Amino acid sequence: LYETEIVQNLAPLVDAYVCDAFAAAHRNSPSLSGFGKALPCFAGELMAKEISALKMAVESPPKPYTAILGGVKCDDSIDIANNLCQSDVADTIIPVGAVGNLMLWAAGNPIGEGNENFLKNELGDSFDNTWKMAMDLLENYPERIVLPVDVAAEIEGERVDLTLESLPPQGPLFDIGLLTCMKIRSYIIDAGCVLWNGPAGFFEKDPFAFGTIEILNQCCESKGFVIIGGGHTSALVNERKVTHLVGHNSTGGG
Repeated sequence: LYETEIVQNLAPLVDAYVCDAFAAAHRNSPSLSGFGKALPCFAGELMAKEISALKMAVESPPKPYTAILGGVKCDDSIDIANNLCQSDVADTIIPVGAVGNLMLWAAGNPIGEGNENFLKNELGDSFDNTWKMAMDLLENYPERIVLPVDVAAEIEGERVDLTLESLPPQGPLFDIGLLTCMKIRSYIIDAGCVLWNGPAGFFEKDPFAFGTIEILNQCCESKGFVIIGGGHTSALVNERKVTHLVGHNSTGGG
């Protein structure tokens, strides 16, 4: 990357390189990582703020520490859960959304062939590794994993709430249910630190926004330092104008 034209042409014109593009900083492109050998490099104010908040979340969060992991990127979320448990940082992991569906399935709950196929297609080649990691989490850290106790499926165009005993559903699982929201409340409200990454379901569909909105409400009420990550959840915080009620709303995605 040092050899690229953009670096060779621009580096002689400036004294230093400042990176403030946190949301793109994981990408290995010349404008982001090409100036390291050519110039003194510094983090910008936003980058420094992001690193400070997220470093606390993975190294020394106020206790008790709750991580809510949702959305459809199950491999990333399961990997995060595994890291937080292995390093003994997280006290509670709450899987929701597709991540929750995967963990329910791994725990022996019949989530239905359609939902199983969705997860397999979404994960592709990483399914086997993610599945093994989910099983290991349930086996090694059962006291830390708080699974949903009810879910909502779309059946004939309507939201239908189901207890785990009513599974498998006759349609796609798109949300957590009221009982789950009640169960996880104390873990969020009484936490010293909360990390929330990813919605609780297909919240773009109004009938299935309930779980995601309720988690957001609980995060806003929490006594702890709340860190919001993930593109959808961060956008929701901005959309509902509650940024001032959380500790840190990350500009980065998952």
